Amino acid sequence: MSQPTSAPSKRLASTHRAHLRLPSIPGDASGLAGRSLSPRLGTACLAAVAVLTLAAPTALAHESSVERSCADGRWQIGLGAVLGAASSDTLVIAGDQAVIESGCGPGRMRISSRRRDGTIALRGVFKDCAGGAQVKLKGEIDAACASMTIETLARTRGERGSRAGREFLAWKGTCTSAGASTFAQIEEQIFAGHGCNVGSCHGASALGGLDLRAGQAWLELIGQTAHNAVAAAAGKHLVAAGDAAASFLSQKLHGGLGSGEGSQMPATGSLLSPSELWLVDAWIDAGAPQAGEVHDAPCVAAAEFVETPKPAPPEGGYQVELEGPWVLPGNEFEGCMWIPVPNEVPLDVARFEYAVNPGTHHFALFPWTGSGEPSQPGVLVAGDVGCISGGGFGLTLSGSPQAPYYVDEYPSGMARRMATGGWIGVNPHYANPFDQPIQVKGWVNFVPYEGTPAHILQPWIDYDEMFSINVPHGTQRLQPGSMTNSSGGTMAIVQLTGHQHKRGLRFRARDSAGTLLYENWDWAHPPTEVFDPPLMLPPGGRLDYDCLIDNGVDREPRLNASGSPTTLRFGTTSDDEMCVLSGTYYTASASRAFFEPLLTLLD
Repeated sequence: MSQPTSAPSKRLASTHRAHLRLPSIPGDASGLAGRSLSPRLGTACLAAVAVLTLAAPTALAHESSVERSCADGRWQIGLGAVLGAASSDTLVIAGDQAVIESGCGPGRMRISSRRRDGTIALRGVFKDCAGGAQVKLKGEIDAACASMTIETLARTRGERGSRAGREFLAWKGTCTSAGASTFAQIEEQIFAGHGCNVGSCHGASALGGLDLRAGQAWLELIGQTAHNAVAAAAGKHLVAAGDAAASFLSQKLHGGLGSGEGSQMPATGSLLSPSELWLVDAWIDAGAPQAGEVHDAPCVAAAEFVETPKPAPPEGGYQVELEGPWVLPGNEFEGCMWIPVPNEVPLDVARFEYAVNPGTHHFALFPWTGSGEPSQPGVLVAGDVGCISGGGFGLTLSGSPQAPYYVDEYPSGMARRMATGGWIGVNPHYANPFDQPIQVKGWVNFVPYEGTPAHILQPWIDYDEMFSINVPHGTQRLQPGSMTNSSGGTMAIVQLTGHQHKRGLRFRARDSAGTLLYENWDWAHPPTEVFDPPLMLPPGGRLDYDCLIDNGVDREPRLNASGSPTTLRFGTTSDDEMCVLSGTYYTASASRAFFEPLLTLLD
């Protein structure tokens, strides 16, 4: 892992601090509530698109290269979004295609010749929009090619009747991609900008056998058979040059996957925007060149660092603040700081609200499960991946997969009780995709539950079988595990996650009937599956899980003290291996367990 260097004029690593902010004035108890999260297409904008309607465009004269150069680029839309309720939007035009960043994939764009007054008219049709919407657009660019008036009309598929359109004003944004290598732009803004090539994902760890680091990514992608067994059996290639639709890379980014082909990527953080997806597809359709600019590829805005402001602490709860080192462009940092739990009486937490600087791959919290106290309390220890120094085999308290804002909230009626006298591990992981140093920095609000929760969630963990891990050099082995409910009551499981170390390729969990409940391919950043209604596990009920472990096939081999490859076994360091299933639950009465699904529907 690359170690960052502190900026000379900034605070040095020796002064890393975690601050506990207790509210001093009453106010908004939500702190970050209401702040916009990074939206995924097809979610928040469904209601908005239903109130628009279509209008048929008329044919326009073919444009010249002058008109096209005027229209091409990123047009920033102010005072609203075409889809959804955001305060702004972007129209990206490249040749005869365009996307609307709030939720419309590539659509056709017709541009007219200049009129006598110097203005340029254009019309667009977008049939692939979030929530099944269709959008038609007409606009007029001023004679200076600086601003555009836009009218959009949209409707959901199958909707009838007329509705009023919406009008916007847009202005020409800057684009730094002109003349640059299109694939270099993909490496910088997609693979690095979305955290795909950090060390624990498609970087040094080469998850799924894929290394997307600069200088290696093109060779790993072009004409290579997909590493997913189902996709490989279907004859799919990661990049089929000249055919984006047939390329498994494009399918993974769009989410157009078949059964057994895994989940949409990126697995953490925000999904790609419409213009980012278009950029990748345009590059593949143009033959996936390693160098040179692809004609008509869209202009994707360069990553811009904007420091996240400090939020207000929550009323009745508390705030944890971490200030870490400065990370240079292209570098990476992960560490852990253990701090004492500040509440003097037990606190029932309803949600965790995160505000973190951009550049984070995750920002997580761990409960202390070690004996005694941390060896370096209050110190941000670099390389303490996942707070392994005392984090209970991956048993997280909470975590944010994205920046700048994220809310981790328990289902209605449930809370996590923060006992007194314990320790909290703050685990930031940053990879800097920007062209300037950035600081590892973030705040977490512990927001109290209002009233009395119906259920207090308890942690559970199972790892008995992992002590038998034995993977000889040059082999892969499947390590099985099984968790049986021996609590005496019905476990209402609310959260479930898996934990491995760096040679773990895949983690899966199933119920006793064989139904897949959980699957993860990223050992360093395991997601948490939330069950609402809870997953009911009766006394004696069983969950089966397994870990696919690699020792020297796709992952680096385990070395002994003399530097020679050796057998991989269980151990507590990241160089050893683990296989742990954990989560949270509450004990449900027999009657509640029977009627839980129905009660959830009636709530």
